Amino acid sequence: MFLRQRIWLGAILAALAAPLASALPAAEPLPTAFLLGEPPLAAQLAGIDLDWNISFRAGGKLRVVPTADLAYWGRYRDTETGPQILLSDGSVIRADPLQLGEESLTLGDATGLGRGLWDESEIPRSALLAILYQPPALATSRDRLLDDLAQADDADDRLLLVGGESVAGTLLSAPLDGRFLPADAQAGQGEFRLARRNLAEPLAIPAGKVVALSLAAAAPQPLGKDRPVWLGCRDGSLLHAARVEVHGGSVTLELAAGGALTTTLAGRDDPEKKFWDEIALVQPAAASVRWLSDLKTLGYKHIPLLDLEWSYHADRNCLGGRLRTERALFLKGLGMHSTSRLAYDVAGYRRFEAELALDQSAGNRGSAIYKVLLQDGAGAWRAGYESPVVRGGDAPLAVSLDLAGAARIALIVEFADRGDELDRANWLSARLMK
Repeated sequence: MFLRQRIWLGAILAALAAPLASALPAAEPLPTAFLLGEPPLAAQLAGIDLDWNISFRAGGKLRVVPTADLAYWGRYRDTETGPQILLSDGSVIRADPLQLGEESLTLGDATGLGRGLWDESEIPRSALLAILYQPPALATSRDRLLDDLAQADDADDRLLLVGGESVAGTLLSAPLDGRFLPADAQAGQGEFRLARRNLAEPLAIPAGKVVALSLAAAAPQPLGKDRPVWLGCRDGSLLHAARVEVHGGSVTLELAAGGALTTTLAGRDDPEKKFWDEIALVQPAAASVRWLSDLKTLGYKHIPLLDLEWSYHADRNCLGGRLRTERALFLKGLGMHSTSRLAYDVAGYRRFEAELALDQSAGNRGSAIYKVLLQDGAGAWRAGYESPVVRGGDAPLAVSLDLAGAARIALIVEFADRGDELDRANWLSARLMK
């Protein structure tokens, strides 16, 4: 009798524990480092030194990798929250603008509570392109606005307003982030003041109505000599870093466009963590890697299934937006639609690598088959690779292909199910290696 009660009680406890165990969040897989000439390595970033040697922790061991031996590590995800500060080198800094002067912008955390990643730092005004205060929630709209701000070449400053209107002039003053005005704020501190031609009085616009500030085009500034690495941060910052230096308990990131960001080496919220835990992407500009999107194509052809013709895009998806999958942004790659092919000269290179996925804009729809053909020096083509069916929402599929004896490569995308519906195929981080 006692034994039966124990068995019955054990069954009840097991039944109660099962839902609890299944509700526990699964451990996040380690990011992947794509090394040159080696299999991908699942590893955690442990540090970066002054000579741009990257330290990874994998399998309980520490491994140091020179930037020249790394294609990229990790995944970068942008953010729909602002403000975001855009620089001339392509950097995006997620921080509050504290003071915008004639010579520089001071940025940091307007709350004073240390919630942001960056301590108070200065960026030269000549490096500034724009400040995005209210980013669109929709990724495609956010991409379009960021592109517009990055390509703006106005002689005037311009305020983009809620509703789509804009006002041009000369910026006289900009407020603190309107959410964090001091308790003793005076009238006008929550407003942008803009001088306009033929108007005696400046125009005052409440901060809450301003989506973005686009600054008048400055004279082009030379980028820093040492600008080898892109760093993507978990707060949404994407930084073109020229130098990383750790001194005591602080970290300084010098930017290619000029200026520097400072932060603490210890984690903001968790003292057991380090600044390196805030880095989500490391992508060097290694001489050993040649991105296909930087090369001139030998030819492109799309055969429409019906009447709609699609072109390919370098470093963009086939719609012209940024390359996205699983909410991650890829800096390099090719966007194509199904029933299309693209050819390149690959003589002198030993390997082709990429990650294959349908663009996030396709949602869970679309299906495609990726193929790679190789041509030898005599002009004969042979099959090099064929993927399984890749569907919308699938995780990126890594491919690594030996180019021995190949003079040319052809990238082909064919439709699988339901014709070519939403077959927005991306060749993410498509690259050649010597």
